Amino acid sequence: MSQSDISQVISILETLYKNSDPSAKKQANDWLQDFQKKPEAWMVVDTILRTPLSELQAEAKMFSAQTLRNKIINDLSDLDSSAVNSLKDSLIAHLKDAQSQPQSLIIQLCLSLAGIAVQSEAWADPVAEIIQQLSSDPFQIACLLEFLTVLPEEMMNERIIVSNSLFQDKSTKLLTDQAGNVIQLMVQCLQSTNLDANSHVRVLGCFNSWLKSGELTVDMIRDTPLIDLAFAALDASDNSIFETASDAVCNIIYETRDEAQVTSRGHHYSEQTNITQILLPKLASVAERMRSDKAILEENDEDRMRGYCRIFTEAGESWIYLITRFPEVFEKILAALLDCMKMPNLEIIRMLFNFWGDLSDNVLSNTEHRGHEHIRSSFSAVFESLIDIIIVHQRYPLGFDGFSLPADDSGDWSLQERDEFRDFRHNVGDVLKDCVRVVGEQVALIHPYQIISSKLSSAGSSQSVPWQEIEAPLFSLRSMGAEISPYEDNVMPKIMDIFSNFPTHPKLRYAATLVIGRYTEWTDRHPQYVEFQLKYVFEGFQDKDVAPASALAIKYLCKDCNIHLVPVWSELIGFYYQAFPGDILDDMDILQITEGLAHVINAMPDENTPTALEQLILPMISRLGEKIAAGANITENDKLDIARLVDRMGILFEFVELSKNSPGIAVLDQASVSFCQTLTQITGLFPSHPILSESVGKALRSIFDRHNLAIKDLVPNIAESLVTAFRQTGLGVYLWASRKFIKVYDNATREIWNGNTTIEQIVLTMVQSISETTLQALQGPESAQTHPEIIDEYFKLLVLVLEGFSKQLIRASIFPSIFKFGVSALSVRQVHALDSVEYFWSRLTAQAMRHLSSIKRSQEIVINSSEPHFPTLRSGTNNRQKREENDYPLDIIVRLFASEGYSIVNALFDGFLHTFPPECLKEASNSLVFIAKIIHTGPQLIAIQNLPATSHLQNYIQWINSIVSQIPDSNMPARDRELFVADLSRCFQDENWDKATILFNDFRTIYRRRSMRGLE
Repeated sequence: MSQSDISQVISILETLYKNSDPSAKKQANDWLQDFQKKPEAWMVVDTILRTPLSELQAEAKMFSAQTLRNKIINDLSDLDSSAVNSLKDSLIAHLKDAQSQPQSLIIQLCLSLAGIAVQSEAWADPVAEIIQQLSSDPFQIACLLEFLTVLPEEMMNERIIVSNSLFQDKSTKLLTDQAGNVIQLMVQCLQSTNLDANSHVRVLGCFNSWLKSGELTVDMIRDTPLIDLAFAALDASDNSIFETASDAVCNIIYETRDEAQVTSRGHHYSEQTNITQILLPKLASVAERMRSDKAILEENDEDRMRGYCRIFTEAGESWIYLITRFPEVFEKILAALLDCMKMPNLEIIRMLFNFWGDLSDNVLSNTEHRGHEHIRSSFSAVFESLIDIIIVHQRYPLGFDGFSLPADDSGDWSLQERDEFRDFRHNVGDVLKDCVRVVGEQVALIHPYQIISSKLSSAGSSQSVPWQEIEAPLFSLRSMGAEISPYEDNVMPKIMDIFSNFPTHPKLRYAATLVIGRYTEWTDRHPQYVEFQLKYVFEGFQDKDVAPASALAIKYLCKDCNIHLVPVWSELIGFYYQAFPGDILDDMDILQITEGLAHVINAMPDENTPTALEQLILPMISRLGEKIAAGANITENDKLDIARLVDRMGILFEFVELSKNSPGIAVLDQASVSFCQTLTQITGLFPSHPILSESVGKALRSIFDRHNLAIKDLVPNIAESLVTAFRQTGLGVYLWASRKFIKVYDNATREIWNGNTTIEQIVLTMVQSISETTLQALQGPESAQTHPEIIDEYFKLLVLVLEGFSKQLIRASIFPSIFKFGVSALSVRQVHALDSVEYFWSRLTAQAMRHLSSIKRSQEIVINSSEPHFPTLRSGTNNRQKREENDYPLDIIVRLFASEGYSIVNALFDGFLHTFPPECLKEASNSLVFIAKIIHTGPQLIAIQNLPATSHLQNYIQWINSIVSQIPDSNMPARDRELFVADLSRCFQDENWDKATILFNDFRTIYRRRSMRGLE
């Protein structure tokens, strides 16, 4: 190391922090990241840290401290025990000299010391030594407390790699064995007259860190001033102190969970608990403080709201069994939780939702036990109060008009805020359902009903009532719907009777219409309301803001009340084909209504279904025919009209379900044939139209699912149209539709077309054509990145063919090209596409392994047999017969993996190390091991021409060695790479495949932590 090294680091840091040129900053950042990995960095940064601050920039000191921490995490094993000891002593010296340094630098130095303590086996008693070294003055004690604060956190730092045995040993020696000493030190700091309030804050942080580690129990600290310190700090005006205090209080409460669970099993509540004697009185005081906290009442301080909510949520969740059994003891906690629910910040109060759900579950569960029937009634008042609180929270702001917002979000309420509020209303609706379960449907319904009735009475007496005050309880009714019985006869009729009294406002009609749609099962049991509701919903179509709700309500009315709507079929079909005013309904709305009509047909007497189907389907088929008759030279609007008609027909074929003997089946079958012929025409005329192609794909799915036998004569034509359209356009929808086709018409189908064409031949022809198109279109090096959707659908299709037609696919002439393409496709970065490619390799290798294992088992049976009447088995003749019977082309698979092994292993291993997302790693490691098994056992078990019956594992090891040898020493030391290859080789030789998988995963973990670290 020279002075020039230090000067270069400082110069490049100056470029990073002060140069405005982005390219120069990037170059500086890259250089510094590379420097951090070099061995000489140890000495350079240590020298910088020893240099007085006045002689260099503050950034250099901070960079040096961060670099030390990084290297201790990643490269400490590069140093011998003597060097580690020197480094430890140097860090302690840096801390002692850091009095004038910023706190962020001190934290980095403490983290570095903690990193050595966690990893160094030679450092016998780190905590005792640091306490002895840093106890002479208040500043050093501050450093000591900082070290003790970060030590538990570093113990759990996943970036620090140690063996499991060392981790267990260090965890015991550094934390468990030292917990009592740390408590004693913290108490001494609190009692010392030489330490100021800032030191007490540091004690609080240290206390909180050790609480989080789980090493401190309430019994250990109950007689110390530490609990009082945490609760007293909640009075601090500094929000950072308040946050630490609330965190500590939460951790104290958490430590009583086991005690709470044990206590809850008794028949009577024990007063002799830490919860009762220590925490309940303190939390009661916190609740009073919360109710009068000016930071909340006057300033809407979100940090304070969040802190209080966290404390009482933790209490509720930790003591939920006790609260359920003994609600009178925890009355003040429940009251505080209700007060937390009243806080105006809707994002913060979400943290309470899980508690209310768990509490309702526990209340109902305990109520089922004999002798605990009173528990449910004990909580009725709490949950009734909760209903009223939630209804208030579900109310729109009075300044919001209900639908529109300025495009530039310049109003009082932005588009994002509106969307967040909508999400909140739906999420808090789940809590309302919990309330209904506890208090019962009648009591729950009374609350919104009384609010609505009261507001309507006020409106009737000429008082102005904002629509928001009626809409909120209406919305709550919709939220409760899932828990309301269709047989509820006390409150629901009263609610439905007041619908006609609502003031005229689109948002009220919108909400009321959605309530109708939510309670259609109830309406089915109360058909006297069908006529009014249908009229009310139809009237909503006159308003573009209400129309979407009306379409949804129509769908559910038709679905759940279909038997009651059969008499008004003529009105429904007339409404369906009438010209809707302007742009009142969008395409999705019309599809909702289409589905509804399908449900009504399902309820008709069999003799009426043919006429109804003809009334619904024939006009659409006729219009489709008219549009298509014009040929390819039609307008864009005509193409979109065709897409809309196809979508509606697809919905009908998806949802019309008739009995097997219904005369309507003939109409459906005939229509499905005609519709499929039309779809193939559309595909031929407009194969590249993005919207039309999607519509055709969805419609074919419905036909394949419901009417595949009716259209069996068209199967060859449909298959040809799909592959032709894909060849012409390369659109993924045709791959998706082909996949659906193959899934329906799998190898179980024995139908023969044109006298000699089997489904097997049709599928293989499809795969051949689709593969040729895909491989030709995606030849370029970046093609996988530009067409991930094609990669995704193509490999999903291949997996499906592997499952149904594996032998035929592997024997196909194009399969070697597919195999090679699968290697290059592993470079795709889009997660779903990559997952499909990896799954293909996983299925291919797993399938081959199953067949190899089967052969191996059969050979072992032969070898182990001692029966005299099996003399020919030992000769191998029977093995050959077995192989002939097993028609799976293992020889092709083994040969491909033997010849293309390096390419596939390189692609898998490179992606495994660098680019694969977490969800793809398991498939990758499994495939890497399966490939080794295949090329190891395959040639030994089956005779393959020109492929020696010897293990190819040495080749595999050479491939891996070649790959890892390219890793720079700065990212992974050569000795670690060599050790990995040697260990992997031993696993393969011992056929310890599970351990090989673990080795791959461990190597990746270490490599990623060492090489992917960036400049902090």
